[in-house]
Amino acid sequence: MSEAVGDVVTKRLSVHLGPNVARMAVKAFAQKALARKPEELTSAQVPQLIEALRPMLVVMIGKEPSTVVLDEIARECR
Repeated sequence: MSEAVGDVVTKRLSVHLGPNVARMAVKAFAQKALARKPEELTSAQVPQLIEALRPMLVVMIGKEPSTVVLDEIARECR
């Protein structure tokens, strides 16, 4: 994967949350769940980040759409 993990996650979330909220969410959850900056995230850390993001996304966009988005992120970050 040529694109940084944090950028991939932000890009996927931007579709539903807007670019600014997506960027802030990735920054906040990377720090909270993994004690990392978005640019330091690795593919191995994506499952933890996804689980940290899941409750917020379910509230903001619904259960089914959040599952689709998070599955796309997991696939793209392998």
